[in-house]
Amino acid sequence: MGIIKRQFFKASAATYVGVALGYLNVTILFPYFCSPEELGLYRVIINMATMFAAIAYMGTPQAIIKQFPFFNKKGQAKEFYGLLLIMFLTTLLISFTLLFLLENVVISFFKDKSPEVGEYYYYSVFIAFSLAVYVLFISNVRLIKRIAFPAFLKDVFLRLIIMGSIILLGFEFIDFRGFIMLLCGAYLSITLIGIVYSIKLVPFEVSLKIKNLKGIDIRDTLNFSLITFLASVSNIIIMNADSLMISALSKEGLADTGIYTIAFFIGSTLDIPRRIINLVTGPMIAEYWVDGSMDKIKDAFKETSINSLIIGCFIFGVIWINLESIYQLIPNSELYIKGINVVLFILLARLFEMSCSISPNILTQTKLYIYNLPLAILLVVLTVSLNYFLIPVYGILGAGFATMLSVIIYNSIKLIVIQIAFKINPFEVATLKVLFLFALIIALFYQLPEIENVFLSIALNSLIFSLLFVIPTYYFNFSRGFNQTIDNNLNQFKKYLNRK
Repeated sequence: MGIIKRQFFKASAATYVGVALGYLNVTILFPYFCSPEELGLYRVIINMATMFAAIAYMGTPQAIIKQFPFFNKKGQAKEFYGLLLIMFLTTLLISFTLLFLLENVVISFFKDKSPEVGEYYYYSVFIAFSLAVYVLFISNVRLIKRIAFPAFLKDVFLRLIIMGSIILLGFEFIDFRGFIMLLCGAYLSITLIGIVYSIKLVPFEVSLKIKNLKGIDIRDTLNFSLITFLASVSNIIIMNADSLMISALSKEGLADTGIYTIAFFIGSTLDIPRRIINLVTGPMIAEYWVDGSMDKIKDAFKETSINSLIIGCFIFGVIWINLESIYQLIPNSELYIKGINVVLFILLARLFEMSCSISPNILTQTKLYIYNLPLAILLVVLTVSLNYFLIPVYGILGAGFATMLSVIIYNSIKLIVIQIAFKINPFEVATLKVLFLFALIIALFYQLPEIENVFLSIALNSLIFSLLFVIPTYYFNFSRGFNQTIDNNLNQFKKYLNRK
């Protein structure tokens, strides 16, 4: 678990620097320099690109993680990469042909509420192409559990370029179309850097002699890629359908999308540790499964769950007790405060998802991957249906509630499938203890007097919450891993003082 902890903390550092940059971009610079409609249009372009990219790579990156240990053991890594190359190029060609043919269908979806989307359709396609290639090569790096630099590349480097582009837009050196063109260049840049980094760190050879592979192995890889593709698309849909459907169905169209974007961004801060943990543990679970180490999977399941829940409750609490102050810091906050209640739904969804631990990796990297198909179909139907019925009536609040309900139902079914198949689940008594402590502290905060100064309020609230949450969590030893991390940091600090 050593490399997991090292990569987790390095990637976490890069990611949270990225969060700070993202916060400046989304909640300060965009609202200051741009209208809610322009922020909404930017969000729609990125969301469409993310969905298009998932279609383009069609499960190939996930196949690298799951199938490589198996083919590598058999000495067929070159042929395996050859098979994946053929798969990727084929799906890339098919997907972009479909995107070209379906252009009018996609544009007509937005034409009533957000006709501007049609003008930027092919910019989304270009970004999608860059993302698809980037994800493919970075997946190869994940085989050796290296995620820190990719996290820096996508979360820090990319957002710095976006920040510079927003400033150029704000001072009218470029127009909005020029901003989107720079955005395309930014995604192309991280893709090219990612390719060089991947090839340098994990050099691989490709053989197109896939006839050397057994037919059953090829069919298994193709089946896994197809099923995982559907599951990946379902996850992408739940992350992006709300914004896209707000643009098409909400009364205010792109303006509501801009308001929702800020609320969703604040709430999704909670999702960052979970994504990092899943990136690191994916290859590990695949290796455990190939080796038949079910006990190790069980231990990782429980340990990751309690640690994720502790981290999640801490971040949730800091955001929630400071939420009104956070909104006060947003330029033109009177336009965006409408989305403050949406944040609660997103936070609850992400906290539940974090508590479910590495269930996506267990489902994907074991024999249970077949269940990704019905779960994917369920999620698509659930997400689209809830958003379709709730957004026209409740607007962005309906979209937030739809997201929360979809996430809870989807992840609950995952846990049920894993429990039935392997007789394991991520929860223990400590789970209830952490939740009780968290609820108690939040209730206590409602009794505290308000502080008028925004910055002082955020600083004092965060300090008080940290002490009230961290000290009991450590004292009652809810998590051995959490306590070890605290102890290690304290020992390092003592060594530093002794050197002084």
